Amino acid sequence: MPNNRLTDFPGLFSESNRKPLVVSFLSGKGGVGKSISAYNLAVVTAQTGAECLVIDADWYFGNQHILGNFIPRFTLADIIADRNIVASAAVMVQPHLSFIASPSVGAQENAFDESSFARLLADIPEIFASYDFIFIDTPSGLVNLITLAANAADLNLIVLNPELTSIADAYGLFKYLVRSNRKISVHLLINRVQNYSEAAFIYQKLTALSETFLGRLPFDAGYLLEDKSIIESIAGQKSLFEIDPKGPGTERFLYLRNRLWKEKTGYEEPEATKQATKINTPKVLADIKEE
Repeated sequence: MPNNRLTDFPGLFSESNRKPLVVSFLSGKGGVGKSISAYNLAVVTAQTGAECLVIDADWYFGNQHILGNFIPRFTLADIIADRNIVASAAVMVQPHLSFIASPSVGAQENAFDESSFARLLADIPEIFASYDFIFIDTPSGLVNLITLAANAADLNLIVLNPELTSIADAYGLFKYLVRSNRKISVHLLINRVQNYSEAAFIYQKLTALSETFLGRLPFDAGYLLEDKSIIESIAGQKSLFEIDPKGPGTERFLYLRNRLWKEKTGYEEPEATKQATKINTPKVLADIKEE
C-alpha cells in the first residue's frame, strides 16, 4: 500500500478530510464516457502526488484494466472474499495511481452479491485508508450496485452526453437516487459537448425539470469537451493528459481535478503541484445549493 503523500503539505488536513474522498461515477445508460472520464480524472489527480485508487465495479463488463494497460492477478470479487489480499489486488500502473480490476476479468464468473458489496463499501475508509482519492467506476445497468456505490460515496458524478436518451436516463437516475436518499450528493458531469453554451443549456433544462418534479437540484460538476484525442488515447492505452497535455480536453479534467482537491481539503491545490497549463475558462455554472 502507498504512503499518504498529501501529508507532505503541513496543515492541509483536518480530521474531517483525513479519510479518502470517495467519488462514484454513474450513468443512466452505457456509452456516455463514464469509464474514460473516471480513468482520466484519476490520472490527473495522481499527478498532484495524491494517492489515487480506481475501483472497477462494473461487475460484468469492466474495462479499466484495458485503459490502464495492466493484467490483474486479483479482482474486486477476490477482495470481497478475502480482505487480506487488498495489497496484492491493487495494481500500481504509475506513481500514485493504482487500480482494482472488475470481477469480469477473473478466471471464473462471480455473481454480484448485494450484501457482500455493501459490507465492502462500508469498510472503504478503513481498508483503503492509505489513499487520498478513491474513484468507483460503476455499471450502467446494475441498479442495486449503483445505488449502494452512490450512497457510500462522498460525491457522485452522473455522466451524460447531449443525446436525448442520455439526458432522459440521467434525469431518471437522479430521480431514483434522490427518492432513495434525500441527502445524497449528486453532480451532473456533461460529456462530449462542443462548448460551454451547450453544456449550460443541458444543465439548465435538467435542473428546471428536477426542481419542478422532485424539489431537488443536482449540483454542477462542469463539462467535458468532445475531443478526438480521446480516441487516440484509448487506442494507445494512454490518458488524454499523455496524448495532449495542454489541449482543451485535458484542461477540463484539470478543472475537475482542482474542484475535487478543494472538496477534500478546503484549499486550492498547492502551488507546487499545479500543472504548467493554465485553466482559463469561464465559470461553468454556479453551484446550486440544496435546501
